[in-house]
Amino acid sequence: MVVQWVPLEKPDGKPALSREEVLVSLRIVIDNAFEKANLRNTQNGERIKWNRVVIQAGQVAALVLRDADLDDLQDRIEQLEKLGGNKN
Repeated sequence: MVVQWVPLEKPDGKPALSREEVLVSLRIVIDNAFEKANLRNTQNGERIKWNRVVIQAGQVAALVLRDADLDDLQDRIEQLEKLGGNKN
């Protein structure tokens, strides 16, 4: 597995990777770590380390998905306010 450094932001301030690209990368990390953790010749200490990678990558993926859901909800609220007129 080759690890490539990617800047967090483009020069214009926008994220360098989309959420989908981040999730795909995390899926690759999770799959590779899971595979290494479950090899027959992996020592217990190494197995624990790889399982921690799986857990942490899964937690990051959950955060990315949560943020996407929150953005989607915000967009829906804004659309509803436009349709119904803001009555506040």
